Amino acid sequence: MHTHRSLMHQIMTQTNALKIDSNDRATQLFSHGFSASRLDIFGALLNGAALFPVFATQEGMSRLADLLVEAEVTILHWVPSAFRYLPALSVTASTSPPCVCSCWPVNL
Repeated sequence: MHTHRSLMHQIMTQTNALKIDSNDRATQLFSHGFSASRLDIFGALLNGAALFPVFATQEGMSRLADLLVEAEVTILHWVPSAFRYLPALSVTASTSPPCVCSCWPVNL
């Protein structure tokens, strides 16, 4: 179970690792009811960044790359196995989305 203190610590760690600020634009690909979404939601909003909920199941994977480019997303929090599909998706996009990957331990 996560306490408020542990959540704030995770947000602080994520903020410092990714250097999140008010110029960033983050996606929320996970449902707000899923625990992984707390890093997206609070990580963006507590740092003044914009949060873009993306409903990949409704939009479809082929539209995902275009959405990332249109929204000028700077932070994409996604499961590692799904990242391998991103280069194939960006081929249909008018311009390729920025690709910055940061690997960090699972337990922050």
